[in-house]
Amino acid sequence: MGTDRDGEGPPRDGDRPSEQPIDDYPDLPRLPDGVRIPDDPAELADEAERVRAELYGGRARPWVPARRIRHPGSGDGPPFAPAVVLCLAIVVALVSLLALALPRPSGGPETPPASRALPDLRLTDASGQPVHLARLVPAAILLVERCRCDRLISETADAAPPGVTVVVIDRSAPRAPADLPAGARLHLLADPEGRLRAELGLGAAPTDAATVVLADREGAVVQVNPAAGSVEPFRASLTGLG
Repeated sequence: MGTDRDGEGPPRDGDRPSEQPIDDYPDLPRLPDGVRIPDDPAELADEAERVRAELYGGRARPWVPARRIRHPGSGDGPPFAPAVVLCLAIVVALVSLLALALPRPSGGPETPPASRALPDLRLTDASGQPVHLARLVPAAILLVERCRCDRLISETADAAPPGVTVVVIDRSAPRAPADLPAGARLHLLADPEGRLRAELGLGAAPTDAATVVLADREGAVVQVNPAAGSVEPFRASLTGLG
């Protein structure tokens, strides 16, 4: 490191030691005479202010606010947005659970799988005699565990074509309705353990309605009404069993 011409400290800006050749730094341009680079940038404050005044014509430099860049998930959005999304998810989950838990509309028919067949169960009549359920086809089977359903039984017996048996099943053998049509083919059977409902996967017994199962001559289940209060929802299928 060189010293100034007086031999005290480093050389001043723009000065070079006399013993150092000028070609030591060929890549650097030589400063013009009278130009000096200060060591402290604060010394240029007055010069910078003068340049700004010339650029803006004496006017104050306009202040432009920096734009704020928002990134997804940066938290710049409304604070309640995550809570809204969470509430919507909870509502959807509750609606789905209610749809599974609520019973199906009364009388709505269900088309059973093609492979579903009426199980060959041995139930008992009022006298305790065993009856093979599969031998009663074609049949309209009414499960009335939580319904007296006298009107529905009479309507079904009246609408059943010749050769179609109406089978009424309860936990114990039910009674025949007083207004039963003459000549009706009616069987009143007991299923104390609810085996038929369990075998066909019919679910819980409806209140004030009957679960109706229609089986054709081959013993195949052709229609199921989970909760029927009238013969109308299955009248057409019942007529087709004859």
